[in-house]
Amino acid sequence: MIVELSVMEQGYQAVPLVIHDGESVVEVARGFGLSRQTVHLLGTATVAAPAEGWEN
Repeated sequence: MIVELSVMEQGYQAVPLVIHDGESVVEVARGFGLSRQTVHLLGTATVAAPAEGWEN
């Protein structure tokens, strides 16, 4: 079954890989089909106002 994810949903999966796992923004963005700018933007928003359940 193919499931299409929105940019925000992809971001919710991509950002923790960068913040918590130390993955490269460029590699994560490429893997999710996002621009590195989008991953940076979503990462900044996440650090400023973390979503519920993303606490350490």
